[in-house]
Order: sequence, then structure tokens, then C-alpha cells
Amino acid sequence: MKSNLKEISEEECYDVSTHFSFGENWSEYSQHITDKKIDQAQENLQQLISADEIKGKTFLDIGCGSGLHSLAALKSGAAIVSSVDFDPNSIKTTEDVLGKFWDKENYKVTQANILDLSTIDSIPQNHFDIVYSWGVLHHTGNMDQAIKNAATYVKPNGKFVIALYKETPMCGFWKKEKSFYTKSPNIVRKICDYIYAGLYMLGLVATKRNPVRYIKEYENMRGMRFMNDVTDWLGGYPYESISPEGITKMMDDLGFNLESSYNTNPAQAKGLFGSGCAEYVFVRRYSHFR
Repeated sequence: MKSNLKEISEEECYDVSTHFSFGENWSEYSQHITDKKIDQAQENLQQLISADEIKGKTFLDIGCGSGLHSLAALKSGAAIVSSVDFDPNSIKTTEDVLGKFWDKENYKVTQANILDLSTIDSIPQNHFDIVYSWGVLHHTGNMDQAIKNAATYVKPNGKFVIALYKETPMCGFWKKEKSFYTKSPNIVRKICDYIYAGLYMLGLVATKRNPVRYIKEYENMRGMRFMNDVTDWLGGYPYESISPEGITKMMDDLGFNLESSYNTNPAQAKGLFGSGCAEYVFVRRYSHFR
């Protein structure tokens, strides 16, 4: 089963100017990283894969962003962490965050494009105990190929931990919105941020939830910040999504079994405020890819 909404040209897949500037957003977010946010990121990582499974293992973080989850892997006991990202700002931010919060040298940060494996030739395939990519591969412009390429780095019996946008009836709208947002000047983006955040707060009130409490507790969700995530969502272009059945079938064809999955139910209000990420843990069962 193919993923939907694939309309990005091959040239665009390799051109930073056609993608939302995730790195700038992560750079701003990194200024707010605290010990509490690190602890929350570590806790969330360990909900997907336990500390015992991470300890002493090799860990590849594809689309490292701010570097927060590479740091969480290191703090969870990973022997070696390799962090990869397409965006040069994300590379610098990850280097800065790891340099600030981690005092060992058992990590490597590399700028590379998961759609072009020749850009990652310094990182061996079939090598990693854990390959982790949270909310990244659906932003490459060719999600299917990105998933297939990322999977080649998992060693036999290793784990592939990914989060991908769920399919909703609103995916077509969000693809157009994200394209508009990415091409817009900063002032327009800021206006969009606050309109979306205001509507989101009204939605919380309408469902009898406390917006103030929601914002205060937001950092418990993977150590993130609400407004940074608003920007990340509105600007997340390229954009694709896939159903739980679609990704499970794809991974089965690649030689992986589904070990566990989370947040796979349809998004609230059928994607009105976003599609949300479903989380999956797959285990590689074959020595060689088909």
C-alpha cells in the first residue's frame, strides 16, 4: 500500500529551499531545553523502547532536529549515538545541545539526506541495534523511499522506531496550508501561529479542558514546547501521511515484524487540528533485505 499525497518532485527532495526550515525552529527551541525537558524526552523514548534495550546498544537518530532525543538515548545508556539531519541548522543545534549536556564523545553528528544514501556513506548499513526517526520521514518529499532507506540501517533482530502522520480526511487541506506557510514571510507565519493556537485553545474550552493547565503540562509530552510545536506543525512541508495498515504492510515486505504501536486511532475531529503521529516499533527478522 502506497502512502498518500506524494507530489514533490525529485529535485525538491534534495533542495533545502523547498522544505520548511525545521532547523531554525529547533534552534529557537533549544534555548529552552532544561533538565526537566531532558528527563521527559528520556521517559518518552523509554516508553517506546526500554532503557535495558538501549543500554550498550548502537543508536541511529534520523532527523535529529534539536538533538534532544539523541541526548535522551545517550542518557539512557546507548553505547554510540549517530545523529543525522538534512538541515544544517539542525546539525549545529544538535552539536551545541550534545556538547552542552553530554560530556563524553560517544556520538557523531552528520549532515545527510536519507533519500541519498551516498551522503551517509560514513555510516554503515545493517549496523544499528536501534534506528529511531520520530516525525521526520513524512517530511522528506518521498516518504516511502525514506522509510525503505532508513530501514537498511537496522541490523538483524534490531529495532526500527518511527513516528508518522496518520491519514485523515483533512490531509489534503493541511498539505496546501503547509506549502503556503513555508513560502510565506515570517510575519505571516507568526499570524498563522497565533490564529491556530487561539483556535486550539477554544477547542480545549469547548471540550471542557483547561487551556492554562494544558500549556503548563505540555512539556511532559516528549519535552516539547507548545508554540514550537505549533510552528513545526503549520510549517511541516513536504507532508505525507500513512495508515497503520499501510506502514505495517510496507514493513512486513521489508522483513520487519510489528512489535508495538501507539496513538494509532484516528486523530481527534478527523484531523481538524492536525493528523497527529502514530508511533511504531518494528523488529527486523531477515538477514538481508528483499
